[in-house]
Amino acid sequence: MAKGSSKFEGLYFTWRLGQSCDAFRAFISKNKENPLPISAKVHPTLRSINNLLKEKSLHKAQAEQDSDFKKLKHRLEQELSSEHALSSYRAMEKVELKSKDFDFEPVLEEFKAFKDDTAIPVDYFNCMKNFWLPWLFSKGCTHPKQFRHYRNQAELHVKTAKKKSGEKYSHNSYNVLCRTLNQFIFFCEKHDYIGKEDTFKIWVSLTLEQQKRDHSGNTRSEDVYSLKDLEDIKVKIDRTYQEKPEMKLLAYGLYFGVITGLRRGNFAGMKAENLFPDAKIPYFLVRDNIISGRSRGKPGYIIQKDATKTSTGKPIAVQMIQPSIEIITAVARYLKTHLNAKDLLYPNQPGQISKTWKRIARECGFKFLTPLDWRHSYATIGAIHLEKMYKGNPAFLQRCCLHEDYRTTQGYIRTHAPEFLDVFSQSMG
Repeated sequence: MAKGSSKFEGLYFTWRLGQSCDAFRAFISKNKENPLPISAKVHPTLRSINNLLKEKSLHKAQAEQDSDFKKLKHRLEQELSSEHALSSYRAMEKVELKSKDFDFEPVLEEFKAFKDDTAIPVDYFNCMKNFWLPWLFSKGCTHPKQFRHYRNQAELHVKTAKKKSGEKYSHNSYNVLCRTLNQFIFFCEKHDYIGKEDTFKIWVSLTLEQQKRDHSGNTRSEDVYSLKDLEDIKVKIDRTYQEKPEMKLLAYGLYFGVITGLRRGNFAGMKAENLFPDAKIPYFLVRDNIISGRSRGKPGYIIQKDATKTSTGKPIAVQMIQPSIEIITAVARYLKTHLNAKDLLYPNQPGQISKTWKRIARECGFKFLTPLDWRHSYATIGAIHLEKMYKGNPAFLQRCCLHEDYRTTQGYIRTHAPEFLDVFSQSMG
C-alpha cells in the first residue's frame, strides 16, 4: 500500500471511489506489512470525516481543497499518532555539500567538533546543514566568504522561513538560529576558511507589536500550578489510585518532580536513597543528571554523575519545602517505603515523563502542565510565599531552584499567576 499524505510514520490514508462521494480510509502499519484498518464505526473523527464527505458530496479532489475536511484530517492524524505512538517523519531536503569552490561536508564535521564543548553540538550541525546551507546555496553561494553578501537577507530568512508543516518558526527559536550562523562564521574565520573581512553577525529581535501580530500562537505557556493546585493533586492521586498501588507509586514519583521543580534530567536521576524526609531538616540530594545522548552525538541516554545543568563534581542538598513540609515529607516517606534504595522515582525513560504525567492528569482529573511549567510553578510559588517559606531571602529560593544567579530565578516567576492576586487581596483585607 503506498504511503498517503500523512506526516507520521506508519499512518496511511486511501480513498475508496464512489458515485455520489468518495470514502476516506485510514490504516496503521509500523512495518508496512499487514496494515491495521481504522474503523469509522468506532473512531469518531474518521466517522465525522466520512459524514462530511457524504453531506457535501465530495470526491477526493474536492475534499482536499475543503477547509473542514483539512481540519478533521489534521485532527485525525494527531489522534492516531498519539493513540498508536507514531512519530513524525524527519526527512530533510538533501543538499549537495560539495561545490566547485568548497567542500562543506568535512567542514561541518569540524564545526560539530568545534562546538563539542557545548551541550548541543549536534543541533549546531543540523541547523547549519538543514536550515542555513540549503537557503545560502539557493542564493548561489559556493563558499563561506560569500555568506556576508546576504547578511540582511539572512535576518529576513529567520523571520519568514517555514517548517515542513508550513508554520513559521517561533520567535523563541530566533536566538538559536542566529547564534548557529554566527558561530559557524566565527569558526570559519578562526580556522582560516575565510578572512576577517568576510565575518559578520546577525541578530533578530521582534518588537512587542510584531510578537502580538504574527506570533501569538507561538508563545510559550504561561500557566503554572498554584499552591492549592498542588495540594488538590495529591488528594486526587490518593483517591483515584487507592486501589491501584503501582499507579499511585508512579504518580507519587512524578508528583515529587512537580513539587520540587527539578530539571527533568535531575529528576530522572533521582533515586529513593536520595530522599531524607526524617532528617532534622528534611532534604533531598540532587545527584545524577540523565540527558539525551542525541545532543552529544550518542545513542540513548547519558548519566552524568553528581551534576546539574550548571555544576558538576558534588551532590547538592535541597531542603524539602513546597507545597508544605508535611506534604513533601509524606510523599518522600511513601516513596522510600515502597521503593528499593537504588530504584529511580520515575522508572521509565526520561523522554516519557511528560507523556506519563499527562495520562495521570487525565485519569485523576487535574490540569496537565509540562516539566518546564513545574519549574515555573516552583519559582512562582516561592516568590509569592518568600517570607513564609524562604525567610524572606531570595537567595534561598535561588539555591532551591539550582540557579547560579537570582536573575535566572526571576525569569521563571510567572507574575500573572492568579495566586498573586489572591495573596494581594488577603493583605488588603
